[in-house]
Amino acid sequence: MQQFWHNYTTNSRRRAQILFKNIKKSKQVQLLIRLAKAPFFFPYLYIVHFKFHFNIHSPLETSHILLHGNSISRFGDGEFNIALRRKSIGFQPYSDGLRNDLYQVLLCKNVCIAIPHSFKSTKPDKFLVKTFWWMYVTLHYKEIKAFVNKTNEHTFLDASFSRTVTELKNKNDISNVIKNVRNLWSSKHIIMIEGAETRFGVGNDLFSQAIDVSRILAPVKDAYSKSDAIIKSVNQLLISKKNLTGWANKNVIILIALGPTASILVKQLNSICQCIDIGHFDLQYEYLKQGYYHSVPVTDRYDNEISGGSSVIDSNDSTYHSEIISNLSII
Repeated sequence: MQQFWHNYTTNSRRRAQILFKNIKKSKQVQLLIRLAKAPFFFPYLYIVHFKFHFNIHSPLETSHILLHGNSISRFGDGEFNIALRRKSIGFQPYSDGLRNDLYQVLLCKNVCIAIPHSFKSTKPDKFLVKTFWWMYVTLHYKEIKAFVNKTNEHTFLDASFSRTVTELKNKNDISNVIKNVRNLWSSKHIIMIEGAETRFGVGNDLFSQAIDVSRILAPVKDAYSKSDAIIKSVNQLLISKKNLTGWANKNVIILIALGPTASILVKQLNSICQCIDIGHFDLQYEYLKQGYYHSVPVTDRYDNEISGGSSVIDSNDSTYHSEIISNLSII
């Protein structure tokens, strides 16, 4: 009987936690939360003008810079939570090793560091996006300033270039960023490193201009634990292709959609070819293809930011399955 009650209370607690998370992610609750953050505008304005002495390129400027072959590591609120607050995020547990590796990225001279343009201006953003950053910057500006100081940089790329559809107001800018980013892999071999349920570019035309795609799948949660295995898989792939026509490094691009682990892998792989921490770009493209400028369920993709986004249906896409050269999510 004691074991029964223990199991019952444990399961009830777990169901309550899941319910709370789903309620918190609902659109109505998110709207109320964002509106409550509006009063942070004035302290935000003071901070970005008088406390932050750095510049951030716009999403469109960032996409143009990437066309010159630069590799990019993105640092958003998730990376900041791990690096500055020693805090786990939904799909990535905190560890000292992860935190230290994120800080090592900042010292890499061959990688462009990207932080959200909203650390300096929310002018391009939709209102509910603005309110999130007004509160975030106001509450964490000292940590952000300390983080930026570790880079010895004064100008950064924009980490939000990968999520313009849901965040920017200007639809022309959205279209131009997407066009530029798609041109990054035009006539190239893509090495796609992603979570097992990310399915970047599957079922849409994002990769239609690429030569081909080779996929390395990592676990949906705690991808960082597979970092060494991912690097090994990339090297094995390149060795197997080195004698094939067209597989010179200049014709290869590595795209990584893997949360904070992506920022770290860019540093470790950028000596091979251009590496892009691509984030939610595919999900954003899916929203747009469905006719929306806000997040909506995409049933065959994992989406950590919406209610029910962790429930993903299986993919029967034969092309996708043929592209998988290493599945580290089942090892």
